[in-house]
Amino acid sequence: MDEIRTMRNSDADASARSLADAFGDDPVMGWAGKFNDNRERLVPLWRLIINFRIGKLDPLLFTTEDNEANAVWDAPGDTDIATIDLVKGLPSMLRSFRTGVPRLLRMIHAMDEAHPKEPHYYLLAIGVSHAHQGRGLGSAVIQPMLDRCDQEGLPAYLENTKPKNEAFYARHGFERRGTLDLPAGCPSVMPMWRTPR
Repeated sequence: MDEIRTMRNSDADASARSLADAFGDDPVMGWAGKFNDNRERLVPLWRLIINFRIGKLDPLLFTTEDNEANAVWDAPGDTDIATIDLVKGLPSMLRSFRTGVPRLLRMIHAMDEAHPKEPHYYLLAIGVSHAHQGRGLGSAVIQPMLDRCDQEGLPAYLENTKPKNEAFYARHGFERRGTLDLPAGCPSVMPMWRTPR
């Protein structure tokens, strides 16, 4: 099994490419960006997401040695996106989503409105490149933060965009939690909550 470690600046590009590959067939991303399976268009978005977080004092970004599996977490109270960050990120969003940026922003707003208010760790994304799926890397890359949640007695939250992934998350203690009121035409998103063990 590959060693899991905290992501470094030097990992940002390879991890962004791996996440773009993993999310290239994501129904919600596809709805917002109309990618037609062009995974390269997602790389600027994932670079942006990683770069917003990697410089933090305690970046909650985990990867494998070859960056084939990655997990992006936010700490309790650290999920709000500042307006200045949205403005700085607009070029990357435009490169990735083009005319779909308004759909993306409506989706982000709907997810933000439903985001739990109680303190929790937020699993923004977990992705394993397609060539490396089915080897247990997804479980391995989220385990450090699940252990931390349990040690600190804090829950975890995520939004599952692929129904087939529900069983994976359930194995790690996540349960369905309500529904999201999403923009018309957006595929369903399943909020999931994990109580610490």
